[in-house]
Amino acid sequence: MAAARGAFDTWGRTSAADRGQVLHRIAELVEERVPELAPVETRDNGSLLRSHLNSVMPRVARNFRFFADQLTELGDEAFEMNEFVSRTEWDPSGVTVVITPWNAPLMLATWRIAPALAAGNSVVAKPPEWAPLTASLSPTSRARPGCPTARSTSCRGSARRRAPRSPVIPASTGSRSPARSETGKLVAQAAAANLTPASLELGGKSPFVAFADADLERRS
Repeated sequence: MAAARGAFDTWGRTSAADRGQVLHRIAELVEERVPELAPVETRDNGSLLRSHLNSVMPRVARNFRFFADQLTELGDEAFEMNEFVSRTEWDPSGVTVVITPWNAPLMLATWRIAPALAAGNSVVAKPPEWAPLTASLSPTSRARPGCPTARSTSCRGSARRRAPRSPVIPASTGSRSPARSETGKLVAQAAAANLTPASLELGGKSPFVAFADADLERRS
């Protein structure tokens, strides 16, 4: 948290245009490393390699590009009424905590990290303890040539033991329990103590049935 707070002091003052350039550069780094990232994710969570190569990892890059482009759509709107001028300004919140599930660890993490970074926030990401490997390989957690030092870091362990209780976390995003919503409840309770905004994606189960006549060797 101290590292994320320190990064926010600089990143939060970075212009929207410069933040957009960094996010596009991160997207380029992801695209370059898809052949490296996809096999790691497959070994870690068991999903199909072709899915990671053709869909999931390219979506990681698109997440960053989408929110980088969204920055150009935001402006400081102002209007006058009854001789008073009202103005809308877009200011970063601070440190964002991101907790993500095991079924698409890197893609779902960047689905939340990208908008947080775009908004000028720094990020602490808690990858799933069952599939944490790609979090260590993410370009957002490493300094790379041609890309400013990333403003995102990750921690390991159980979300239940790491529920955000510190008052220096102005924003918290994500929680997806594999079966029930106990973790989400703990995060919401901890966030409430400091009126910390929390967005919880409490996804359900997706049943899958393989019948006896299923062709398990089929690859397309």
